[in-house]
Amino acid sequence: AQVTLGSNDVQSSNTGERIFNVCILITGLVMGSTLISTFSASMVELQMANKDRNHKLRTLRRYLRENEVGQSLSLAVQQQVNQRIHERKHLIEEQVMALQLL
Repeated sequence: AQVTLGSNDVQSSNTGERIFNVCILITGLVMGSTLISTFSASMVELQMANKDRNHKLRTLRRYLRENEVGQSLSLAVQQQVNQRIHERKHLIEEQVMALQLL
């Protein structure tokens, strides 16, 4: 069975080579698992961010609809909110915890 991300065609001929081979296989297994775990965590983080953004926009649309805001104004508000959600804000000193250690 293949447990690492690459193939293994090396045949061990003595105990030292077998030990080395097992160490390399375990290292490959750990590295492959770490790579997949990191990728999965990034995907979950992205999904959570998208879910939060969609919830905010859905709540805004509901508010605009319930308060009978005109279609053109409603569209302009939604575009402005969408733009502000996607823009990156600059950090201020208080948000950088590492600077407080200095």
